[in-house]
Amino acid sequence: MVAEDFAELDGAERVLIFGSWAARYLQQHGPPPHDLDVLVVGRPAREAVYDAADRAQQRLGMPVNPVIRTGDAWREAADPLVQQIQSGPFVVVLMPDDATDEEAAAQVRVR
Repeated sequence: MVAEDFAELDGAERVLIFGSWAARYLQQHGPPPHDLDVLVVGRPAREAVYDAADRAQQRLGMPVNPVIRTGDAWREAADPLVQQIQSGPFVVVLMPDDATDEEAAAQVRVR
């Protein structure tokens, strides 16, 4: 569902889910998530990202919190939020068609 809502974002390199929802999806124990944290990597229009989040929120019935970071910020991992996301569980829901095998293998990160 989330992939469908964010699929048409021009300028998005990848979209992933992180935080408590990703942790529960990856079988980590804890309370049920109350929201969905979504990272959009790239340079999409902010308004388009929030429109996609609104569509996802309507379908899921829970708040969807989008965050945008550039591709360089994701690759360099100097941003504290990116570091936090990369060190925790996340699930990639959209990835470029030309992703490397290594990137494809890292679609789900459990730490």
